[in-house]
Amino acid sequence: MRDAAYVDVPSKHRTGTDKTSRRRRALLPIFVAIIVCVRIACLFGDHTRATIYLGFITLVQSHANTEVALRRPSNETSTSNRTDTESKQTDVLAQEHPNELNVIGFRRLPDKVYARQKTPSNNVIKRPLPNVLLLGAQKAGSTAISDWLLSNESVCGPIKLPGEPQYYTKEVHFFDKDDRYEQGINFYSKRFRHCTMGSRQDSTDFLVDATPNYLAYPERVKDIYNKAGRDAASELRLIVTLREPASRERSLYNHMVHEYSRTGDLDSWYGEVAHQDNGTVMTFDRYIESVLIPRLAADSATPEQRTGMYFDHLARWASLFPRENILVLSYDELQEDPGTFQRRIEGFLGKRFGGRFRRLNEKDGGRKDEPVSRSALDALGQVFAGKNEELYRFLESGGGPEAEQRPFPRFDEGASQDITRGISDTA
Repeated sequence: MRDAAYVDVPSKHRTGTDKTSRRRRALLPIFVAIIVCVRIACLFGDHTRATIYLGFITLVQSHANTEVALRRPSNETSTSNRTDTESKQTDVLAQEHPNELNVIGFRRLPDKVYARQKTPSNNVIKRPLPNVLLLGAQKAGSTAISDWLLSNESVCGPIKLPGEPQYYTKEVHFFDKDDRYEQGINFYSKRFRHCTMGSRQDSTDFLVDATPNYLAYPERVKDIYNKAGRDAASELRLIVTLREPASRERSLYNHMVHEYSRTGDLDSWYGEVAHQDNGTVMTFDRYIESVLIPRLAADSATPEQRTGMYFDHLARWASLFPRENILVLSYDELQEDPGTFQRRIEGFLGKRFGGRFRRLNEKDGGRKDEPVSRSALDALGQVFAGKNEELYRFLESGGGPEAEQRPFPRFDEGASQDITRGISDTA
């Protein structure tokens, strides 16, 4: 059941009896005029009747203007009351958590999202869709965030269908996999049908898909939510966590090495960390020089292959969805101040959640302490430098949700150096 403390419910009766009395007084001349016009019209000729008719039209128009004037204060009062409601909510939160007010920015809960489909008998079937997407970036904390959210009764994640891998209970991989996306909206909705059945229907506020590859697919997300109809796209909340690009690439490399060491599959997505001629794993230096830099510089690179070019992705998302519905978070804050990071998400979604983040050590195949040359890191850093500056300007331009960090922190230049020190990554 939704927590009413965080829901904005406008009153239907804004101005009470004063507005009713004014409207009655405004209507009285109209009734009098109708009676007079009927009496006079019976006594005079056509010309006089026409004159009386024009006068009557003028009086009606005057009344219409009066009605507009009467409604205007009502709207202004409505806006004022919404502001007062939000202010009262914030005051309550401030009393409960006096040191957290500056980062909360609580807003209303998003509505549940359904794709509506008519049957041949003209009935409407409602198919549930997520109202929260964790877009990534990959290796920037999406597992920690989703584990925390899904530990709460009001949050529901996907289920995997027979034959699907276990990680599909967190990541549906609908928008980033062509073969899955092409099966359409009903295929996607099946993963969340249990969230709106039985006792879960009343207890669930949020349906969450935490696939970190989605950052590169805004157009597909927009297309599906447009097909869902009504205000589905405007209710969708999008959460993005950004990590210093070079250290993110190292973390992803560690993950790929771990997977390749387990299977030895050169044809898989993680097989690119191995030499194709003999199957041995590349050093990270070699991977930077022979794979990463050439790929990032190539015009043929896919958006997903250019994940670290964050500005390009966010600019596309902001062109398709309201900027206030896109929360951009800092991975550095997740590492250094997880409590504040958590409260930003709570403010953005409009609800407090229990539990705390659980730090997860990355499986890395034992290569985290492998030395990395300064020259290779500098070369990789230069590839991202220009896009990082565009990102900072984009985030400073405003329009984001109140819970977002302002000013958004620049990436820690020391983070790329830390990737050689055996630090613990959050998955």
